[in-house]
Amino acid sequence: KMKRRNYIVITSCIFFIVAVFFLNQKFPPEPIHEVPYFSYPDQNNKFFTTNNLLGKVTIADFFFTSCPVTCPRMKAYMKQLHEFYDMNTGVQFLSISVDPKNDTKSRINDFINDRGLSYSNWFFLQSDEQSIVDLLEKGFLLSGEGLPGRHSTKFILIDSNAQILGYYEYSDKEDFNDLIADATYLLNRL
Repeated sequence: KMKRRNYIVITSCIFFIVAVFFLNQKFPPEPIHEVPYFSYPDQNNKFFTTNNLLGKVTIADFFFTSCPVTCPRMKAYMKQLHEFYDMNTGVQFLSISVDPKNDTKSRINDFINDRGLSYSNWFFLQSDEQSIVDLLEKGFLLSGEGLPGRHSTKFILIDSNAQILGYYEYSDKEDFNDLIADATYLLNRL
């Protein structure tokens, strides 16, 4: 009778430990949408295309250089992400200007230099207005209305197959931590 009770207790404990383990496992987010083909020049006048998303985990956002408050804050959070993943060659960062009339290559490079954002794996892209609106609406499933001021303030996580996996509000601590957890999960599986 004592052996049977010990067996039940031990079996129950093992079951409990296994259940807790599986409940705490992080599973990847499901793909939301595939990023369609695009080709835009970066801050160094090299073309960055959808093909550059393949084989890397990408964290993307939209911005404009004359944005007085939100964009500088977003870039500060993105810089934190960059520093967190500093030595990981599997991650890259993508910031796309939503103000092609004013965001010249020179202005974008001044913005980068003034904020200490010059990294080999952080690409600042620009294109014409209609192309940006199309990319926002059809590619990233975000609003392209009211640009530049009403652009999305979400960070977008893109997997190594150019699939959007999630949208994360930069200023929401839980969202920001979820972004780190999801990106880390993907990076550990590259």
